[in-house]
Amino acid sequence: MLILLTGATGLIGKELIDKLILSGHQLHILSRGKKNNTQNINYFKWDPEHNIIDKNAFNNVEAIINLAGANVGEKRWDREFKKEILDSRILSTRLLTENIIVYGSSVKIFINASAIGFYGNINKEKPMVEDDRPGDDFLASVVKSWEDELFNFPLLGIRKVALRLGIVLSRKGGALPKMKMPIKYGVGAPLASGSQYISWVDITDVVNAFIFSLENEEITGPYNVVSPNPVTNSVLTHAIAKQLNKPILVPNIPSFALKLMLGEFANSVIGGIKVSPKKLLDAGFRFQFPELEKSLKLNL
Repeated sequence: MLILLTGATGLIGKELIDKLILSGHQLHILSRGKKNNTQNINYFKWDPEHNIIDKNAFNNVEAIINLAGANVGEKRWDREFKKEILDSRILSTRLLTENIIVYGSSVKIFINASAIGFYGNINKEKPMVEDDRPGDDFLASVVKSWEDELFNFPLLGIRKVALRLGIVLSRKGGALPKMKMPIKYGVGAPLASGSQYISWVDITDVVNAFIFSLENEEITGPYNVVSPNPVTNSVLTHAIAKQLNKPILVPNIPSFALKLMLGEFANSVIGGIKVSPKKLLDAGFRFQFPELEKSLKLNL
């Protein structure tokens, strides 16, 4: 299958490219910078902020996987960065959908990355499922608008999927190395109460979920991509410490300190979301890393 991919330089994109090539797929990759083509990959220029895209990127493409979006934890949430978080998702999705109409006659599948931030910071025992209403905080509004950009655009005959990703665990980047560092040096501690849920997922299962969605025609609409076994922040912190053979000596970091350090983003750390992947499991997907210990053993 010939696949058009965005977000190729990100944590998920790098892993997904390798798996897609090994599975025999060919790739067209949208990139802001100039890159050299290879046997299995052709690069095309785009710039969503300025509504620029190379129409040749759509030639004979059967599927689109869109991973574009600014890293929400990259820096403090001032007005400018919050606009970047929203625009990087909305404008990229919009540019793709609008150009499918003109140039993408061969496209049959559009898979968009999404996030469990859709549900807001609701630390409840009942796991959130895809039919639950969106939350009312900033990230929830971003994810809702992101998905609306895909699902509300009329693309007749195209299967549309949004994969709501949890906290991705990988040794190569993302949240885990940031959590590991203070624990490694003896200053790690649970955050706030420590009772807030972390709906995590191993990077291998994330990549496999994209492949599964690509290859199974019954997959359509939003799907939660999280381990069947969410844990609290405290459990996760102590599990990392155990894997590193380090003690937790520091008391929980209080909420006010997190807000001073992180600003508005702290609300996403202090809060939590317990999310269920039952819809994905019912569709036949099987997690390679359903248990936290197995994922941490591989990634730490």
